[in-house]
Amino acid sequence: MTRTFSGSTREPAMSRSRRRPPPRAEANVVRRAIASALRMPAERLLFAEVGASLGFIAPKAPEHGVDRLVAVGPAVALPPLHDGFVDAVLALDTAQRFGQTGIVRLADLGPRPLVLSASGTAEGLADRHLHAFDGRANRDIEETTRVYLECNQQVSDVAQRLAVHPNTIRYRVHRFHELTGLDLRRTEDLVTAWWLLNRRRSTT
Repeated sequence: MTRTFSGSTREPAMSRSRRRPPPRAEANVVRRAIASALRMPAERLLFAEVGASLGFIAPKAPEHGVDRLVAVGPAVALPPLHDGFVDAVLALDTAQRFGQTGIVRLADLGPRPLVLSASGTAEGLADRHLHAFDGRANRDIEETTRVYLECNQQVSDVAQRLAVHPNTIRYRVHRFHELTGLDLRRTEDLVTAWWLLNRRRSTT
């Protein structure tokens, strides 16, 4: 995954990149790919394995030309490098959970990082609203509602994506309301449903 940090005019801007998982045999391949995207010699790219990740520090962040998941953040000077790396971890984990590829920035992920936060709150809400989906029960209703939210509540788009009749989509969304008590016409319930459904998807 890639993180970019900004410094003052007195210190050069640096960037840090990070991706997961980094098979040891691929380390040099990843390093060359990042270096090529930055148009710099690979040996000048500061590179290290950090746990299950590959970390890079470079003068700037790549914008394209990397076929792996790369998260990019704002440039900072070296002292706050650790804080930027923590943000990079969150961006990487989030992008992976949502099946994203290419170069992403934390700001590009919108509210998606929230899906990974506040586990205690999420568990309490899930126990209250999603118990009907324990095991394999009502999986079609759960999946249809999640896709319905992904498609901005456009029934025709959901029907095409799932190859299901539009009336079936409407029925399942109505059943979701009955089973969970979450009314997607209410903003608070819609946000809660989006959060819980995506969190369930990311942890299963």
